[in-house]
Amino acid sequence: MLATKPVRVFVGEQAAIVLKFERTSLRNQQSVELAWQGMKKQPLLWGNGLTQQLSIPYRAHKRGLISSPVLTLRSLYPLGLIRCWCYMPMQSYVIVYPRAQSGEQTHTQLSSSESTDQSNSPSPQGGEQEFDHLDQYRTGEPLSLISWKHYAKTDTLYKKSYSSNDSESHELNWQHYPGVETEMRLSYLCYQALTLNAQNKPFSLVLPNLSIPRAQSDQHLLEVLEALALFEVQVPTELTRGRH
Repeated sequence: MLATKPVRVFVGEQAAIVLKFERTSLRNQQSVELAWQGMKKQPLLWGNGLTQQLSIPYRAHKRGLISSPVLTLRSLYPLGLIRCWCYMPMQSYVIVYPRAQSGEQTHTQLSSSESTDQSNSPSPQGGEQEFDHLDQYRTGEPLSLISWKHYAKTDTLYKKSYSSNDSESHELNWQHYPGVETEMRLSYLCYQALTLNAQNKPFSLVLPNLSIPRAQSDQHLLEVLEALALFEVQVPTELTRGRH
């Protein structure tokens, strides 16, 4: 018996792990059935073949990583006079993406005088760039990006973010939704990622524990969605080796 690669679904969708069964001969096997514990059993019907695939469904109710429950394989033959069964722990997983939901971003705003001062400042990155908004400063970023006027007033480090006139850039940033609880923030970021990918626009992702560079491809989208799904989730070693 073999399990397929990790399944990926969104919250609320029906998840299913597909199992492939193989037998070594065409010898008749009767009344063999299997099920996840607590779920409806399914018969294992070989027909004339040596292999069979079964899909075991269950609904993904929350974001994160779902490990498959224990599989029960049993036979009550003939007529229930002989009963045999075994429990088979599986190392199969379902990666559940956040439920996509639209939400309004909130950037840290400057006063009109500060905004004017910042927009007149030369961009540390060079090129034709204009001041866009402030984001929370992260350790290790260039000190030249810090808005010292804002720090003097608030005693909080913020960095200056710039928009480029040369090319359109989109950053999905955890800090753009201050005061929003974790799951809702992830839902907002998920919605943004799906929308920008559908529009063929490159985008980046910034989470408190992870940054993914700006890109545009279906593989990039999967990487971003997986980062959102597994945010603050402990990932088993065997799954880490087989991801993507």
